[in-house]
Amino acid sequence: MSLTKVRTAFVVVSVLAIAVATLRSAGDTIPTGWTFSLAEGDEAIAEIIQNLLLFLPFGAALAWRWPQLRWRQVLGAGLALSFAVEFLQQWIPGRDPSLGDIVTNGASTLLGATLVWTAPRWLAPSERLAPRLALGAAAVAACAWLATGWLFQPAFPQTAYFDRWTPDIPKWPNYEGHIVWATLGPNVLEHGPIGGGERGGGLALGHDLLAADAPIRVHFTLGPPPADRAPLFTITDIHHRDVFIVGIDHTDLLIAYRNHANVLRLARPDLRARRALAGAQPGDTFTVMATRECINKTCGLGHTVGDAWQLIFFPDSFPPWALKFFNALWVAGGLVGVGLWGRRDRTTGIALSVAVVTLALGPLVVGLKVTPVTEWLGAAAGFAIGLASRRRNTLSSLRAPPLP
Repeated sequence: MSLTKVRTAFVVVSVLAIAVATLRSAGDTIPTGWTFSLAEGDEAIAEIIQNLLLFLPFGAALAWRWPQLRWRQVLGAGLALSFAVEFLQQWIPGRDPSLGDIVTNGASTLLGATLVWTAPRWLAPSERLAPRLALGAAAVAACAWLATGWLFQPAFPQTAYFDRWTPDIPKWPNYEGHIVWATLGPNVLEHGPIGGGERGGGLALGHDLLAADAPIRVHFTLGPPPADRAPLFTITDIHHRDVFIVGIDHTDLLIAYRNHANVLRLARPDLRARRALAGAQPGDTFTVMATRECINKTCGLGHTVGDAWQLIFFPDSFPPWALKFFNALWVAGGLVGVGLWGRRDRTTGIALSVAVVTLALGPLVVGLKVTPVTEWLGAAAGFAIGLASRRRNTLSSLRAPPLP
């Protein structure tokens, strides 16, 4: 296949990827109209980043296929494709046509093209500059890995709390089982009917909901396995925000809690005890215990450095092997630059040492799980990809006129 056909295929694939991601049904209700803010909702920043990443390959594909395009033409193509997508979303259930998405997608298209236009400068830097870029890439990766631990740390507001039993939560189905009793440490939680769920009395101001000496215990009667995440027990604050959730998805038990990432309006991944309810039947009773480290006495749950991508997009339906694969890819991305710009010198050695030490000891410092073997393999693969790209000059065909 000729290089021209490869470049054309890249354009087609990028457009198809956008169509698949944006034109599928995502709910049951037809949008009521357009929104005009850049982003809104509890995961607004995550959605902005999603839009940026979605149109980035499209812009790169355009600049690679037609190097003679000017920046206004690339921007116009991004805006036109984005408007077409948003226009069609008016009739797709669960979608939200937004003027802000058009702006974000257009900017992302132009950014993707800029990466191609400037490729000769950052793909083949001078021999003196390259090791410094490798060290910078390692430092950025290390900071991102360490920041992951902080983002996943609980961030419970200093306010009064209320417990709710099998409540209604937007985008979560109702659970058909019921709670028999619930406790927080030595305290028995009471409940009473409110709205679509049940709410109990207020808890102590600023109570540490995941304290080791005050675990949350929920004793419940099992209902039919839900086809999606369904809330069993939640704790909300006075602003009706769910700061702690115990839920069920098929035969998985899960917990989700408010953390620093939620404060920054990123996505909220959950922690799961996989197949904890396998073999159980409706009517069986179980007791779930949740602390910082355990749920249903299945300890060792927690996040790793590779989980950071889930703060941008959390696919709750992905199987465990797929999550591990994408975790490894995320870690690999942090080492590509080190392999691409590294040389046989002291600076590159320092860069590799920074990456290795951060992966080995960083999780212990910031409260993450020990880096698993799959993510170590991802790191090695990322370094190897960067090294192979430099040695074989596989990206030289990206050369194009610089941005005017």
